[in-house]
Amino acid sequence: MSTYNPIIECVELRRVRIGSPLRTPANGTALVLERAVGAPVVVRHGERVQEARLGNYRRMYVVDVATRGVSFTTAAPSKDHAFPFTVTVRFSCQVTNPVTIARNDVTDMTAALSPSLATIVREVAARFDVLHPTEAESAINARLNSAYPTIDVELSGFSVFVNVPDTAEIISKIREHRVEGMVREHHRDIAAGGREALILHGLTKGADPLEILDRHRQDAALEMDMKLEALRALTGDTAHAADKTDIHRQMLSEFFPGDDSAAKTRSSMRDRLNRRTNAALDGGRVVEGTAPADPPAAETSTSTTRDPAAPTSEVPAPPPSNGARSSRVRGSMGSRSSDEDQ
Repeated sequence: MSTYNPIIECVELRRVRIGSPLRTPANGTALVLERAVGAPVVVRHGERVQEARLGNYRRMYVVDVATRGVSFTTAAPSKDHAFPFTVTVRFSCQVTNPVTIARNDVTDMTAALSPSLATIVREVAARFDVLHPTEAESAINARLNSAYPTIDVELSGFSVFVNVPDTAEIISKIREHRVEGMVREHHRDIAAGGREALILHGLTKGADPLEILDRHRQDAALEMDMKLEALRALTGDTAHAADKTDIHRQMLSEFFPGDDSAAKTRSSMRDRLNRRTNAALDGGRVVEGTAPADPPAAETSTSTTRDPAAPTSEVPAPPPSNGARSSRVRGSMGSRSSDEDQ
């Protein structure tokens, strides 16, 4: 704490001062001449003292009216009363009404001002958490610079420093927590970057690039062995042929992701069977029953007489007459019509 005494000198005066008249005060000071009756007279630097030899003055105060720097330290509660603040306030002070200083016999300026200032400090500091001393400093500083009007002294240039003496352990734990959070975020970025990010991280830590590549090849070979083992288990003797084809196509797509031509040129057995069945069903309309896709050749007409002495070779049937229509069931529609006419 720094302070000063604004009353530099206090002198009892004689009524008659022929040999020692009162003189104008020095720069930065003021005279307060106390009369026996009536208000005191204030004489500032450069002003002439009225009735310097015969004036009815019984006491003279020499008051310091220059700008002085003062400070004080006080304890202030935080939002959590278990952890108080220690607040140091520094400011400039200048006496503007020396009469009040003389009348109240103020000999310690900081002791006279600190009670009212400390009340403001405690009121503002109680709104802030112990872990936010910087915010508390700003708020206290703004309140003191704008909300302390006075006519006796002029206060200006406030600067506030807030200290938290009992939170060293808390601050240490918070620091450790923040460091762990930054490390987690760094590792999260590396993990999200994939294999290349992991390799780069290893290189920055001084790892041997050949060892990293060998490890990567071993991992790739192990993964391939596991896939082949799973493929053998899925395509065993008990697996269906169509399922084997599907598995074969999927494994080709997985082993060779950049070249899917083999998968595109192969269709599953199930798809081929479905296409063949649909083509057979859509080949033509059936009259009765179920007929094959290609009708049999037309039989020889029974209307032609054959010589018994002729050779036994079969004579081919003549082509159907105009208007004859083949039937999907048997023979031709034209032959049946001619037999009925006979």
